[in-house]
Amino acid sequence: MRARPLLLVTGAPGSGKTTLVRRLARQALARGERPAIVVTELAGSPIDAWSLAGEGCDVRSVVGACPCCAGAAAIAQTLASLEARDDVTRIFVEAAWPADAAAVRRAVGEAAVVAVLDAQRLEVDPIPRGDVLLLNKADTRTEGELASLRARIRDETGRVAVATVEATIDLDEIERAPLDSGGAVASSHAPGEVVDLPIDAPLSESRLSLLLARLPPGAKRAKGFVRTSDGACVAVQVVARSVSVRRSWIDPAPPGRIVIVGRDLDAASLRAEWGAGP
Repeated sequence: MRARPLLLVTGAPGSGKTTLVRRLARQALARGERPAIVVTELAGSPIDAWSLAGEGCDVRSVVGACPCCAGAAAIAQTLASLEARDDVTRIFVEAAWPADAAAVRRAVGEAAVVAVLDAQRLEVDPIPRGDVLLLNKADTRTEGELASLRARIRDETGRVAVATVEATIDLDEIERAPLDSGGAVASSHAPGEVVDLPIDAPLSESRLSLLLARLPPGAKRAKGFVRTSDGACVAVQVVARSVSVRRSWIDPAPPGRIVIVGRDLDAASLRAEWGAGP
């Protein structure tokens, strides 16, 4: 048995993994616990770790490698350093897509697995496996559609998905879920591409809007922080064609960094268009 409870969160880009980790960490803090967070990212920039900063937790990032392949050893090493500390009572790990949850769990040892599913994209995204299946963004579907999606999930996984909005679920409910021996959390390791774009100069709001509107069809997700020409910093979140740009206290250096996740991405063209460095 682990010295500290470990929860592994997996799912497709934009499904709500970071939102879930943030909510669960806040619940743990409210219970008087001292959680730590490990965020894995295929890109070289810790975008999600930056967004989780300020939550009152020790946030560590493992960047630049798939968490179930080249990054597995780094994750295990990071977990060992956290578990050696007396001031950490619980650890959350956010595994970057397209990691195989079963392979990550074999690398890190005993862990509960929560798989976050995007109700908006379940027809095109593979269904991940987990001890708890969270059908997020349920408010984007009708009751009939939700029933059909949950039936499909049950048929494919043998588990009943929890329908939710904004990745809302009680930590107690996750803790009550039985852990699978390993087979039910297996998932396919789908190929994916990541383009990490350091932005050389501040962007006007109109230029940023244009660049986001012209993201290639293969882009499943874009995220990052950009300094605008009026001196502000904005957080950028794109899932499929849904775009969110809001003011942020995080000030990136250089003037911005955007990470684009997907397939069939032309990195050279994206860097040229965004004015990113080599």
